[in-house]
This record gives sequence, structure tokens and C-alpha cells, in this order.
Amino acid sequence: MDKSTFKGTIISIQPRIRLTRSFDESSYTLEGQVVAIADEIAQITHDMDDFLRYHVLTIGQFLDHDIFDDIRDFYLNKYELNFDNLIDVEDNRKKEITIRCLVDYLVTTLINETEKELDNNLEAFKIRRRIVSFGSKKKLINDFHKYINNKCFSEYKVKEMDRRGRDVVESLYNYYKKDPRRLPESTQIKYKKRGITTIVDYISGMTDRYAIEKYNEMIEIGSFLFSVGIE
Repeated sequence: MDKSTFKGTIISIQPRIRLTRSFDESSYTLEGQVVAIADEIAQITHDMDDFLRYHVLTIGQFLDHDIFDDIRDFYLNKYELNFDNLIDVEDNRKKEITIRCLVDYLVTTLINETEKELDNNLEAFKIRRRIVSFGSKKKLINDFHKYINNKCFSEYKVKEMDRRGRDVVESLYNYYKKDPRRLPESTQIKYKKRGITTIVDYISGMTDRYAIEKYNEMIEIGSFLFSVGIE
């Protein structure tokens, strides 16, 4: 049976749907770099939130990573606060405060490291290098994301949720690729100019909720066509 004729409703997808956007690094704009790294920050913190919420990992397993030693120094030097005292609260608030501190650390690090790369002679539309970055902290931050992914992706329920997410993305991609007229009108115009990468960008820009809605619409349409003998 074809995927478009499957009857059912996807309620949620976790971890979040990911699809790499297409871009040309040689024509990065500052705005594009900000958007890309903001998405990276959101992905790191959302993953942490998801894995704690679904009890895939404990808060202690996150705190074991070296990045939280750096966060301890960050809070002591910037705010004269003891990070461990900040998160020494009841469990239902500990997760929220820890993630909030992580976001503060990531955003502040990003701003401080990016400022080092800025100068008055910078021409925004002639950028040929990475300006917006975590700089010297990049390796530590990337290692933290890999650390939680390596710990989590061996779990059955995470693998299953990831499989569902891939199924949604692949189904939507094939659905629009088969007939680009199914795309919104504004996206169809882009498709005529840029081709298949437009579909990739369109899907990668979807929120989880919107992707699930479009997937369920696709199933309903496919089921109706199947019922009347149209494939």
C-alpha cells in the first residue's frame, strides 16, 4: 500500500523534525548566519528539554558534561552567582532553570565571540567567512550536543520517534516532488526558479505542528482518491 493511502493520524514527533537547508556558504549574509546559529541554539536546548521531559536522560547526566563547568565559571564571573545554588531547587523547577542558564550562556557567548569578528570596514553583502559563531567555545558546545545525542539515540523510544519524523519528512518531500502544484503559490514561483531545493527549504521551514498538519492532510487526500479509484 502506498504511504498516501495509509489511514491514521500522527499526534506528535520527537525529537524535532530536522532537514538541512540548502545554502551557499560563499554568499552568507550576516542575517543568514544569525538565523542558522539561532536554530542551532534552539535545537540544543529543545533536545535537552525533550530528553528530560520524556525521561530519556536525567538532569545529572547533562550536568556531567564539561560545558557545565564552563557555565559555573560564567555565572560566577558575570553575575557573582553560584550556579549549583541556582539549580538547587525542587525537581520540577530544576530543569527549567538549568535550560534557562544554558540559553543565557550560549547567547552571551555568541554575542561576545561575534563582536571580536566585527569591524567598521565589514561589507555585509561581501562576506566570505564565518562572522557569527561561538568562536573558541564552538568545540565545547558542539561536543555537548554530540554527547547528549550519543546518549539518547541508542534508546528505542527515541529511535522510534526519529523514525516517525523521517517518515513524515520523506512523505512530504515525495508528495510535493510528485506534483509541485501542491505547494503554496508563492513557493511554486520559487520552485520554477530554483527547482527541487525549494521543496527542501519549504519543508525545513515547517514547525513540527505544521508538518504534522500537512502530513495528515496528505493522508486524507490520498485516502479519498484511493476510495474513488484514483491513484
